[in-house]
Amino acid sequence: VIVLDPSGQTVTPDTIAGWGTSSLTLEFDTPLTVDGTHTVLLHGVGAMTDSAGNAFNAGADETTTFTLDTVAPAAPVVNPVTSPTVINHQMLSGTMEPGISLVLNGVGIMEFVGPEWSYNVLLSQGENVFSFTVIDYAGNESTATVVRIVYDDTPPGDVPVTANGGRNGTSVEVSWTSYDEQANGEDIKQYHIYQGLAYFN
Repeated sequence: VIVLDPSGQTVTPDTIAGWGTSSLTLEFDTPLTVDGTHTVLLHGVGAMTDSAGNAFNAGADETTTFTLDTVAPAAPVVNPVTSPTVINHQMLSGTMEPGISLVLNGVGIMEFVGPEWSYNVLLSQGENVFSFTVIDYAGNESTATVVRIVYDDTPPGDVPVTANGGRNGTSVEVSWTSYDEQANGEDIKQYHIYQGLAYFN
């Protein structure tokens, strides 16, 4: 048995098991390191015969190949997301190497797709973390691409407002310093003040 690496160099297996059976197992104490297509040649098969004297493979050498791939694919690309959002789901999309599998938070969600992909995710209240990786045919996994989406559909509480008109008669000081922003989600973006001649409902 002769094993040739992609450059044509001979790689000698340390152990060959299975003689006398229908298959052989080649074992290497030192892992193979050259990625690419390796060729396995079984020479001298003309001398191998069955009990009736028939030569194995009609006396011709047997050849087979296998591919060694130890290189992890590139991490998937995730397009920009909307965060924060008040909608409890979002369609995520991006690109990846074609023909491999997409994994979300450790669970495979798409197999042998690409280069473009899309996937709808459900959101829970608060911060949602999504970790995307890809796995190729050889089982190599990429580094993770992590996205975070904040889902918040809870409106802040009413703002207690005090007004002081005892100044110069032409202005009113409006204050809401007692409003607890932390207790109301700690994500207040802005305050709106409306002015009118009648009461607001």
